Amino acid sequence: MDKARSRITGDFIKKITKISDNLIEQAILPNKIEGEISYLNSENTSGFVKDDNNQEYYIKRDDIIVDDRSNMFRIGKRIRFVPIKLDSTLVLAKEIEIL
Repeated sequence: MDKARSRITGDFIKKITKISDNLIEQAILPNKIEGEISYLNSENTSGFVKDDNNQEYYIKRDDIIVDDRSNMFRIGKRIRFVPIKLDSTLVLAKEIEIL
């Protein structure tokens, strides 16, 4: 639980974070890496993410975990994902968490 001050009254307000079983399950998946969304198509349904080593991965909105589907999916947003290599040129991002 985190506390912050209300801008209106100056009183402390509580911020509560929901932690679901799905989020806990995602947190313990091995081999997850982080990256930043570098490109999205005009419908914001697919694009590319670059990891911290500038490796690109193909992303689809459908691969966002259920608990994060209401979060913003936009260029510059940090995400955590499992990389899945399809062939020598195409690597997908699966089990995407929006950070």
